[in-house]
Amino acid sequence: HPRPLSLAQLRSLADAGHEVGAHGSSHALLVGLSPTELERELREPRERLEGWLGAPPRGLCYPNGDADTRVAEAARQAGYAY
Repeated sequence: HPRPLSLAQLRSLADAGHEVGAHGSSHALLVGLSPTELERELREPRERLEGWLGAPPRGLCYPNGDADTRVAEAARQAGYAY
């Protein structure tokens, strides 16, 4: 079973010029979340990655690829560029 990258691996990738993007806090399907849950799913990984890597992620990959206009707007409001 694949394991997530370690913090050292993430930093190594970022230091080498690779983009590290966000994927939600718990891999929940964003379209079914309440506004409060959606905000948390988008905010927490952004803050965590910024703390670890020194800059917030610009990109967000929707879990399972699922998004709608509400989720896309929430992602923009949370600071994701794409």
